[in-house]
Amino acid sequence: MRVRLSRRAEADLVEITDFIAIDSPERATDFEDELLEHAHKIAQTPLGY
Repeated sequence: MRVRLSRRAEADLVEITDFIAIDSPERATDFEDELLEHAHKIAQTPLGY
């Protein structure tokens, strides 16, 4: 199953990562990667969550 973020979700993610990047650009990138990774895991096994 594919993961598709709504435009609103994409905008929220950008806003959140920009905010985190103020203090820690590396953590902001890691956070975004981790969040998207979890979204893909949920898409693969939705009943597991």
